[in-house]
Amino acid sequence: MLAVSVSCTTGKYIQPVAPSDVTVIPTPTAPTTPAASPTAPSTPAASVTRISISGNAALTRIGETSQLTATATLSDNTTKDVTGDGRWSSGDVRVITLSSTGLMTVVAFGVSLVSFNYQNRGSGLSVTATPPGTFAISGRVRRPAGGPLPNFRVVDAISGRFGMTDLNGQFSVAELPRLQARFKVEMEGYEPAEKEATQTSVDLPVQRVVRVTAGETVKPDPLAPNDLSYVVGGNRCDDCHLIRVVVPQAGTVHVHVTWHGGSKLSLCAEGQVVAGDPGSLTADVPVSAAHEVLMYLGAAPPNGVSGHTPFTFETSLR
Repeated sequence: MLAVSVSCTTGKYIQPVAPSDVTVIPTPTAPTTPAASPTAPSTPAASVTRISISGNAALTRIGETSQLTATATLSDNTTKDVTGDGRWSSGDVRVITLSSTGLMTVVAFGVSLVSFNYQNRGSGLSVTATPPGTFAISGRVRRPAGGPLPNFRVVDAISGRFGMTDLNGQFSVAELPRLQARFKVEMEGYEPAEKEATQTSVDLPVQRVVRVTAGETVKPDPLAPNDLSYVVGGNRCDDCHLIRVVVPQAGTVHVHVTWHGGSKLSLCAEGQVVAGDPGSLTADVPVSAAHEVLMYLGAAPPNGVSGHTPFTFETSLR
């Protein structure tokens, strides 16, 4: 039985509410944030450790083409074809031209170094173009301690064939009947040079002419490692310079040579060999008549010079 209630303030009758008629509104709660999933450690991207070039490197006719392939070896021991992703270049575009995708074309007979670079890694391949049954030899003409020599004509004295050096001093001679050549270089202002070659590459150092009259002092190009070699009588002068001393009359040419560093030098002149101390050499060379005396200054055997060695060559006639 329900009780009847009357409002004391209004005197009005208030209808009681049954419990089943009451709607309970729940108290709102803050949204929950799902727990973050653990992050797996990131794996660094594989890096390039080596580049290799493959393809036909022995071509036999002008106009012939050959496709090269560049393969990158990665740090995770996988490989990737990157032929079209890097930069191709030809060391001698007079012989071989290259497309951006590694397609070679022969434009003349000779030898060219083809190179490919990708992500700070590179590789090279020597490409030879010469008719079947013939050979090609490449080389570099340089001035020791002075760099490459462009526009030099290099002649094979055996076959008569020749090549011209490019801006890097590089040259090649193809269509040789055998893997043998005797290369000669002659250029105004430089001493003639000759070199036997029985391999596919050759180094040809040449020296500027140094000529003084007795009584003069000269400071030629420095001596350098892998400099010229001369055979003087039964003696060999390595890392050597030829100095031509013009003697106007009979007498004794007094030579005084000074240089920096610990190298020991020797002087070959008029059949005698004079060895110096570290940093200094003095020689007296008798001359019976007026003529040009050839003097050879180089490393005292069996050692070579340890680095670029500037020197002063002082002469007087007594």
